[in-house]
Amino acid sequence: LISEYEEAFNNFLFFMPENLHSFFEEWKIIRDFENLKILSACIINNIPIDYCLYLFGPQGKVTHKKLRQLSESKNVKVMLLKAKTLFPSGTVSQIHLQDGTAIDHIQSSIDRIAANYLSETCLTLDLQDPEETRKLVMEKYEIKDIITIARLKKYGISPQIINSHLIGQQSKLKEGETKKLVSAKSYKIFYNSLSKTYYGKALPSEPLSPRALEEVLNHLFFRELTKPAETIGENMVIRFMLGLEYCFPVIWNAIIFSLIGDREDEE
Repeated sequence: LISEYEEAFNNFLFFMPENLHSFFEEWKIIRDFENLKILSACIINNIPIDYCLYLFGPQGKVTHKKLRQLSESKNVKVMLLKAKTLFPSGTVSQIHLQDGTAIDHIQSSIDRIAANYLSETCLTLDLQDPEETRKLVMEKYEIKDIITIARLKKYGISPQIINSHLIGQQSKLKEGETKKLVSAKSYKIFYNSLSKTYYGKALPSEPLSPRALEEVLNHLFFRELTKPAETIGENMVIRFMLGLEYCFPVIWNAIIFSLIGDREDEE
């Protein structure tokens, strides 16, 4: 299924104008960073290599063969040292590990690096509206930050610690709105503040749980990506392709975890 998807995606790229082709070639780095997060979690949790390989999504510029080699590292620190040469210069080297570094800190660091790299790339490519494309790409990361804030607010975590987990890219939220969400004294105040932002149009008045909130915000984002375009052009193509890229991992993970579940039931 992954091979078929990769082939179909590359076929789309073949017929695209050079500027869009370049954009989506750079976009593939997202796949590599997502697979790097999966790899880190597998190594930390001592998940067998064979299971780990099932969890990888589509490959970007780092092949599944290379990922398998990395998965044989004795720990995450060694794996990241090996990965430096496979990722854009100065990206993976930004991940600083200490003894006992939690997986959520590692994954938020990877997200932050990926978002910063893509944000800068969007503004350097020859696109019709680089800033609009950047905001569209960054919305997914902004939603991740909102969900991170929501989950940590539920546990009464301090704003200082919450900030250390954030990716820090802005899209739909206005200046100061993220700070207001982080500094909210309770989950209810956080939710009420969120309801007054762009995302409030999708929220019911009664506070949702962080998990339900995540589903609602992701659905809102996907609807935005797939809404009918007024004109056929670059923006429509970017939205369509991003919609494909965001949907496939969700479908793939659902298939894989159902298969793993079936195997465990049989055992």
